[in-house]
Amino acid sequence: MKFWRAFVPNLCISLWLALLTLVILDQYNPMLGFLKGRAFLLLVLLCALASMASAILLYRDYRLSFRRRRRRRPVDETEQP
Repeated sequence: MKFWRAFVPNLCISLWLALLTLVILDQYNPMLGFLKGRAFLLLVLLCALASMASAILLYRDYRLSFRRRRRRRPVDETEQP
């Protein structure tokens, strides 16, 4: 699981940088039509899926670490629930 927690955010960043590169190239030379092909739509779909997977994995890791920290914390008898 550690591999996916490290790999998916990096994949997400690299896909978004590739998408940004295509948008910038299309601004300079719209005749090539980088934003009109199926490859662009596939890249957008992959970026969206990678972003969702990254958010889910990072949120899950955050929740698990919060539960671990809460379990390890000593219970204070004077603390009110």
